[in-house]
Amino acid sequence: MVGGRFTRAAVHDLTAANRVIKAAKAARPLPLVFRALRGDLRLRLFFYATSVKLGMPTAHTGVAVFASPATGAPGHLRPDTQLTLSAYASHRQRRVTHFSFAAKVYAMLEGLRMAFELASTQAHVFAVDAHALASIDVYTDNLSL
Repeated sequence: MVGGRFTRAAVHDLTAANRVIKAAKAARPLPLVFRALRGDLRLRLFFYATSVKLGMPTAHTGVAVFASPATGAPGHLRPDTQLTLSAYASHRQRRVTHFSFAAKVYAMLEGLRMAFELASTQAHVFAVDAHALASIDVYTDNLSL
């Protein structure tokens, strides 16, 4: 909601977003815990891109990469899965995209680049084989991707 009103947000948009955040915190308190990243990991990439609108050819991108234990089926994310935030970025896209689908594809490619860099770094630091990269699962709200 906030991403869609990024260029023309008003105070009532911010108060609505704060109400949603407050309700989410009240529904399930989530402590901020940093766990050690050891063993087999799976990287979880979440991304979004706002729609391209008439008169505003640039979209806004958000990317978050989480590390989790490599247990469970690929792609399947259970509600109790422990996720450790490894990287986050939120900014206006660096390229002009004329369609919303193109903006989402560009956001996905940017997120994958970030996830591959993290997987490569993790392999060099923790793994015996520097070419054994962690698996990467990609999640988005766009079903056509």
